[in-house]
Formats: sequence, C-alpha cells, structure tokens
Amino acid sequence: MTTRSDNDRVGDLIAARRAKKRDGIERSDSDRPAPLSKVQLSLWTMALMGGDYVHGSRPLAVRLRGPLDQGALQAALHQLVQRHEPLRTIYPLAGDEPVQEVQASLSFDLGVVDVSEEPDAVREAAVRDVVNAARRVSVDLTKEVVFVPTLIVEGPTSHVLVIALHHVCFDGWSQAVFEDDLVEIYRAIVAGDEPTLPHLPVRFQDAARWERAQERKGDRTAAAAYW
Repeated sequence: MTTRSDNDRVGDLIAARRAKKRDGIERSDSDRPAPLSKVQLSLWTMALMGGDYVHGSRPLAVRLRGPLDQGALQAALHQLVQRHEPLRTIYPLAGDEPVQEVQASLSFDLGVVDVSEEPDAVREAAVRDVVNAARRVSVDLTKEVVFVPTLIVEGPTSHVLVIALHHVCFDGWSQAVFEDDLVEIYRAIVAGDEPTLPHLPVRFQDAARWERAQERKGDRTAAAAYW
C-alpha cells in the first residue's frame, strides 16, 4: 500500500490553484509600470532595509539525471526567462512607491563547475558551496535582476542546476511551474520542435493591479476565497 507524500499534496494544491480562476482579473498588454503585490512590497522593503535580508535569495537546486546538452539547457533557460516576466523584472521607485518594470530581455551565462574527476566528498562540497553562494547573492532590486544559473557537472549523466533567484519574484509555488516549463522547453530544443506549454492567461502585474483594486474597495472576499 502506498501513502501520499507531502510533495503529492503540494502538487495537488498547485494544480488546484492553476485551475481556479480569479474573477475580475483581466490581461493587460500595457507596458506601463505596475504596482507590487503586498507580499512583494514587504520583501522589497526588507531588502532595502539592509541586514541579512539584503540578499533575499531563494536558490533553486535541481538534480538532473541522464545525458545533458549544456547549450540546449542555456537556451531553455533563456526561453523560460522570456516566458515568465517576473524573472526579468526590476522594482524602481516611482514617487513614493516601487513599481514592477519588466525588462525586454535578460542577459546571463550558464556558469559551469566541473567536479566529475573529483571524489564524492568534493562533489558534495561543491554543491553545498554553490547553493550557499547563491543564497548570499546581493542585489539592488531597483535596478538589477537576480538570475544566476550554475551547472555542477558530477559526471556524464549526473548534474545539479543551481539558480540564484530573489524571493520577490520566486517562491515555493513557483518551483513546480519553473521545473515543468524548463523540462518541456529543453525537450523541445533537443528534439527540434515547439514546446507544448499552457497558455498564460494573465500577467503577474495584472494580478498585482487586481489585488490593489480590491484593497482600495475594501473588498477582501475575493482574495480570501482564492486562498
């Protein structure tokens, strides 16, 4: 007899959230800056206050099994960043409050740490070191984007992908979406066809505008029902 794991339950919650529609949110193709969500505003404020949270990085670490095309992986990461606007957004001040400002593109390289010839202890230490370095990445959210990918090569069929990301654009709910999309985009690049990805009906900034509109009206029922 099998029992459901915590990961299974989290997966169900993510699927339910994807299926549930937020009434009243409409997609906007406007390029004008959008407000931050309430959670983003809290994270932004803590980051600018300094101290330990100036880093605010939430590293993503994914173990990859099987042969890997590093060029295809880097291309997949670039496509993924183009697909998800929060991964290429800065948060400058506009008057008294920060805004979301999506960048047209983001330039980055895939760093590679090859420890394939090293003993197991050195390989394990390399993963820890890269994750810790990703956690310590500092950034000025008003003008910089945190997206620093590093590939640790443990062997021909064993790799660990570590990406430094800021919590303001990436959280635990984001991880399953990120990994699913990356796998499908990588598969399509290697196969030479188009990725099969779900349509993104709204942008993150649309949700932030919607949240602020509900707040101005003093209506928390829609948000409470969603969560």
